[in-house]
Amino acid sequence: SLPVAIEEERTIGPGLGADSIVSGRNATIASFVLTVGFMLFYYRLAGVYAGIALVANLVMLIGLMTLFRATLARNPASWIAHNNLGKELLGDRRRLDESIAHFERAIALWPECPEALNNLGLALTPAGRAADAIPSLEKSARLQPKSHQVFNNLGIALASAGRAGAALDAFAQSARLNPGLPNIQEN
Repeated sequence: SLPVAIEEERTIGPGLGADSIVSGRNATIASFVLTVGFMLFYYRLAGVYAGIALVANLVMLIGLMTLFRATLARNPASWIAHNNLGKELLGDRRRLDESIAHFERAIALWPECPEALNNLGLALTPAGRAADAIPSLEKSARLQPKSHQVFNNLGIALASAGRAGAALDAFAQSARLNPGLPNIQEN
């Protein structure tokens, strides 16, 4: 075995987490100011409208997430709050694990919820867990056999898992249910 020498030892306390939160908040504010500043400079009046829309979007997103978290604080057994919070988190690819946890909790509260099963599949596939997404999406498809979206999502998961034949069958079913949908034809 090789000799190992400890050169430095540090104790990390709760202040490190607080520093990270402050750094993240400062980075968010700086990026927001730079983005709005660029839009104002480059697009002029249209940049003002885009900046207002960006602020409104941020306020609504924070408001919705606060509402869902408040609902969960009052009623942790609310499957719909878990499902909705999971959908909001799904938009941020860095928070897929948290999104998956909320969908799994919603399904634990209502095992036959087709929306939560579909959403879980949507979260698992980009997280690199397509094989785990397939049973959830198949169950959702059995519960709502007329949903072209579920079959499309199932096709994406099957293709990601390397099951091309089954993926084509799911895409074909989706196309039969809604033949005019362009993203199915692209898959």
